Amino acid sequence: MVADHGTSQPAVLFPVEPVALRDLAQQDGLGFTDVLTLAEVPSTTLNRMWKDPDWAARSTGGALHQLLDVVPTLSPYLEGRGFTLRLGRYLRVFAAAGITIRLPQRIDGTQLAALSNALGVLAAVAEGHTTEVMRRLALGWGLGHDRFIDAVFATGPDGLCGEDGVVLGTASKMWRTAAHSTSVSNMVGKGVLAHKITKYGVAEVDYSPPIREIRDMHSAFVHRSLRIGAMFRDDDLDEVWRYQREVEDNVVLARNESWSLLTFGRGRRLPVDFSLPTPTPRVYEEVLRDVVTCNDAYLGYLSTAALPALWSVQPPPAPLRLRLSKALENRLSSGIIDQQLRSEVGSLHRRLQQ
Repeated sequence: MVADHGTSQPAVLFPVEPVALRDLAQQDGLGFTDVLTLAEVPSTTLNRMWKDPDWAARSTGGALHQLLDVVPTLSPYLEGRGFTLRLGRYLRVFAAAGITIRLPQRIDGTQLAALSNALGVLAAVAEGHTTEVMRRLALGWGLGHDRFIDAVFATGPDGLCGEDGVVLGTASKMWRTAAHSTSVSNMVGKGVLAHKITKYGVAEVDYSPPIREIRDMHSAFVHRSLRIGAMFRDDDLDEVWRYQREVEDNVVLARNESWSLLTFGRGRRLPVDFSLPTPTPRVYEEVLRDVVTCNDAYLGYLSTAALPALWSVQPPPAPLRLRLSKALENRLSSGIIDQQLRSEVGSLHRRLQQ
């Protein structure tokens, strides 16, 4: 299962058991009188919670906010405790469905929401709640939960559920029978599901509609998701050149390419009018990471579709331009066998150096 890397907050250990408010305050060097003075909550309220391990469940919203302001330990404790309670509910769902999961022993506190959402996706798949699956996948797209969403469907050592692929098969059936919806959230959720089940080997690109029938962003988003999933799965460069031609020949696919790149991991509500968000350095940081780590097919996609689409909206800032140029130079130096791929990467490398 995914491990935590480069933690920016103290890692959380699971499960997080109930702890009395008194004990948490003492970890910050605070006694009863200190908390009473700083938080300015009624003494009767604080006295009622002070030695109670279940104090958080019994506290009012106002008192809780006042306590959070003055006891630093409370925030990570409440996040970990909340996740522990949600995990308990999910585990009961998994047990009923015969699903065994593998959890990390510790995780960066900033990643709790991503792991919690991924487990929610898995629980919704197990219970057959298609709408909930789509909603959570769309949230994960916008909030940058992709690494944890991957773990729901992966069947290798990074998977949440082991090697049998049962969850992947169930999700594939769910995707094929999902009702059509005009909502952007449903579109993204269905596209992400298409991408995952293709990437991990169940769906085929043939499920995508013929290119001549792609006339709206909904079909374009799912088509892109299937194509890129196949690139990850098969590392097939013919798939890359096919998609490149499709994007060049279909204005809706070209528009969707920019929209998809600019909304992924942005941390904001998806624009329902399909307007293009302003590019931020983050989107080029994502591309840079993928240039370094991904297979040749995805490198070809970045060189022929993704980076040209982003560049048409806003060129990369100078520092990232230099870093991208260096990363492409390293890929070229490490040896790209396919001549067309080498030519495409070389052309982009020269453009970045101009």
